[in-house]
Amino acid sequence: MAKVEWNNHAFYLGYPVYIGMKKAQDGTIFATTMSSSFALGDILVLGMGANGKTTSALKVGDTFSLNLLGKGKEKLSDICGALPAKERLQHLKITEIDGVPTLDDALLLQSGKVIAMTPTRDSDGEAYFIVQVKIEKRLIEESAVDLENFQPLVLAGDGKGKRGYKSLDTNFTGLGESLRKD
Repeated sequence: MAKVEWNNHAFYLGYPVYIGMKKAQDGTIFATTMSSSFALGDILVLGMGANGKTTSALKVGDTFSLNLLGKGKEKLSDICGALPAKERLQHLKITEIDGVPTLDDALLLQSGKVIAMTPTRDSDGEAYFIVQVKIEKRLIEESAVDLENFQPLVLAGDGKGKRGYKSLDTNFTGLGESLRKD
């Protein structure tokens, strides 16, 4: 198969879309759309822009919830990514669990403590934080426990302004199964 050079600043191959939520000491709830993440056991590693209000309110030791959105929840992602911070909350159904704000419409809720925030910059000099959250609690929609029904919303894009949402299909192939099919 022929290959061509593809000079993109970034490439989003399909990262899960979360609404990150935190409650400040004054009771203010911060909610923001996030998608740059990966998991290492019970540690969720997130990339966050350094200049956002949620990032500036987040400190090591804080409890933070990561509310994974499912198929069909694109509007919630856009609300938390585009509307002013105070206006976002008017559109969200929020429940506090153990004092942590969570999103009722989440497919999967993960909450835990921020254990590290490391500043970094990309090749263009844009400032980010690499945030590590030690997950202490996971709650999932009952129908999604079966991985064949687990359909998270993901962000995909080419880093040149074309970004959008996709959802994973319900096909599930266990590790090693493809080797046994031949």
